[in-house]
Amino acid sequence: MTDDEAWKVEVELWTGGVSHYRRHVDPHCLMAFPEPAGIMDFEAIMKALDDLPRWSSVKLGGKRLERPSKDTLVLAYRVEGLRTGEPAYSAICTSTYRHGEAGWRLVQHQQTPV
Repeated sequence: MTDDEAWKVEVELWTGGVSHYRRHVDPHCLMAFPEPAGIMDFEAIMKALDDLPRWSSVKLGGKRLERPSKDTLVLAYRVEGLRTGEPAYSAICTSTYRHGEAGWRLVQHQQTPV
Protein backbone atom coordinates (compact mmCIF):
# COMPACT_ATOMS: atom_id res chain seq x y z
CA MET A 1 0.00 0.00 0.00
CA THR A 2 1.38 3.41 -0.92
CA ASP A 3 1.30 6.31 1.51
CA ASP A 4 -1.50 7.97 -0.48
CA GLU A 5 -3.54 4.76 -0.49
CA ALA A 6 -3.12 4.42 3.29
CA TRP A 7 -4.48 7.92 3.89
CA LYS A 8 -7.36 7.30 1.46
CA VAL A 9 -8.35 4.10 3.29
CA GLU A 10 -8.13 5.93 6.63
CA VAL A 11 -10.50 8.69 5.49
CA GLU A 12 -12.90 6.12 4.07
CA LEU A 13 -12.98 4.31 7.42
CA TRP A 14 -14.38 7.53 8.89
CA THR A 15 -16.89 8.15 6.09
CA GLY A 16 -17.57 4.69 4.61
CA GLY A 17 -19.97 2.01 5.64
CA VAL A 18 -19.92 -1.59 6.75
CA SER A 19 -18.62 -2.95 3.42
CA HIS A 20 -15.55 -0.72 3.65
CA TYR A 21 -14.86 -1.94 7.18
CA ARG A 22 -15.19 -5.58 6.15
CA ARG A 23 -12.68 -4.96 3.34
CA HIS A 24 -10.08 -3.07 5.40
CA VAL A 25 -10.42 -4.04 9.08
CA ASP A 26 -8.83 -7.21 10.43
CA PRO A 27 -11.17 -9.51 12.39
CA HIS A 28 -8.73 -9.25 15.33
CA CYS A 29 -8.68 -5.44 15.32
CA LEU A 30 -9.02 -3.54 18.59
CA MET A 31 -10.14 0.08 18.77
CA ALA A 32 -10.02 2.46 21.75
CA PHE A 33 -12.56 5.29 21.84
CA PRO A 34 -13.58 7.84 24.45
CA GLU A 35 -16.20 6.63 26.92
CA PRO A 36 -18.87 5.43 26.74
CA ALA A 37 -17.64 3.34 23.77
CA GLY A 38 -14.29 2.37 25.33
CA ILE A 39 -12.33 -0.59 23.93
CA MET A 40 -14.08 -2.42 21.12
CA ASP A 41 -13.33 -5.61 19.21
CA PHE A 42 -14.32 -6.32 15.60
CA GLU A 43 -17.83 -7.57 16.36
CA ALA A 44 -18.62 -4.59 18.60
CA ILE A 45 -17.23 -2.23 15.95
CA MET A 46 -19.41 -3.76 13.25
CA LYS A 47 -22.52 -3.62 15.46
CA ALA A 48 -21.82 0.03 16.33
CA LEU A 49 -21.64 0.92 12.63
CA ASP A 50 -25.29 -0.08 12.26
CA ASP A 51 -26.32 2.39 14.98
CA LEU A 52 -24.08 5.39 14.27
CA PRO A 53 -24.38 7.91 11.45
CA ARG A 54 -21.21 8.11 9.37
CA TRP A 55 -19.10 11.27 9.34
CA SER A 56 -20.20 13.66 6.63
CA SER A 57 -16.71 15.13 6.38
CA VAL A 58 -13.31 14.67 7.98
CA LYS A 59 -10.07 16.62 7.70
CA LEU A 60 -6.79 15.02 8.71
CA GLY A 61 -3.98 17.30 9.85
CA GLY A 62 -0.49 16.88 11.27
CA LYS A 63 -0.24 13.59 9.40
CA ARG A 64 2.63 11.22 10.18
CA LEU A 65 3.25 7.83 8.62
CA GLU A 66 5.84 5.31 9.80
CA ARG A 67 6.76 1.87 8.48
CA PRO A 68 8.43 0.03 11.37
CA SER A 69 8.66 -3.12 9.21
CA LYS A 70 7.83 -4.15 5.65
CA ASP A 71 4.46 -5.50 6.76
CA THR A 72 3.46 -2.80 9.28
CA LEU A 73 2.32 0.77 8.72
CA VAL A 74 1.40 3.27 11.46
CA LEU A 75 -0.58 6.47 10.89
CA ALA A 76 -0.85 9.31 13.40
CA TYR A 77 -2.90 12.45 12.83
CA ARG A 78 -5.37 14.96 14.18
CA VAL A 79 -8.91 14.67 12.88
CA GLU A 80 -11.64 17.27 12.61
CA GLY A 81 -14.94 15.50 11.89
CA LEU A 82 -18.49 16.59 11.22
CA ARG A 83 -21.73 14.64 11.51
CA THR A 84 -25.06 16.13 10.55
CA GLY A 85 -26.75 17.71 13.56
CA GLU A 86 -23.80 17.17 15.93
CA PRO A 87 -21.01 19.43 17.17
CA ALA A 88 -17.61 19.16 15.49
CA TYR A 89 -15.33 16.40 16.81
CA SER A 90 -11.57 16.81 17.28
CA ALA A 91 -9.18 14.03 18.23
CA ILE A 92 -5.62 12.83 17.94
CA CYS A 93 -5.61 9.35 16.39
CA THR A 94 -3.37 6.43 15.59
CA SER A 95 -4.05 3.52 13.27
CA THR A 96 -1.88 0.48 12.65
CA TYR A 97 -2.13 -1.63 9.50
CA ARG A 98 -0.55 -5.02 8.93
CA HIS A 99 0.04 -6.77 5.62
CA GLY A 100 -0.95 -10.42 5.63
CA GLU A 101 -2.65 -13.01 3.44
CA ALA A 102 -5.75 -10.81 3.05
CA GLY A 103 -3.66 -7.73 2.12
CA TRP A 104 -3.33 -4.59 4.23
CA ARG A 105 -5.75 -4.60 7.17
CA LEU A 106 -6.33 -2.26 10.10
CA VAL A 107 -5.36 -4.03 13.35
CA GLN A 108 -5.50 -1.09 15.79
CA HIS A 109 -7.14 2.33 16.00
CA GLN A 110 -7.19 4.79 18.92
CA GLN A 111 -8.78 8.22 19.43
CA THR A 112 -7.95 10.79 22.08
CA PRO A 113 -10.38 13.73 22.05
CA VAL A 114 -8.82 17.19 21.94
